[in-house]
Amino acid sequence: MKAALGLILLFVLQILADDAEDADFIAECMAENGITDEDLDALQLSDMAPDQVQDNFKCGLQCLFLKYNYMDDAGNLLQEEMLARQDDAKEAKILAKALELCGELKGDDGCDTAYKITMCFIANAATITQM
Repeated sequence: MKAALGLILLFVLQILADDAEDADFIAECMAENGITDEDLDALQLSDMAPDQVQDNFKCGLQCLFLKYNYMDDAGNLLQEEMLARQDDAKEAKILAKALELCGELKGDDGCDTAYKITMCFIANAATITQM
């Protein structure tokens, strides 16, 4: 996984993903949305206003949520499905806290919703992981 993508998705993948699937899903979502390694290298989210983030990147995030079955095709977050896949009690508590803070966010479409939820998870990582 490229460093830029890792910085953006590390927290989300830690609480949502199955490690065996990560690399394949990321590669598929990058390809499906036309995201290149150069795009990732150029992306610096901390310096970028939300309206400057390209739609293909936002849709790449939605693609990951869809592949993990954490979002439906209409862009609704499937919170119960997310929680049901957590076997570890501590991770389940972290995810529940993340969903409490960010799970009801909505964007203009499914891609924007996935982006807003992801950015909320990252912005609140310190609070979310505080146990």
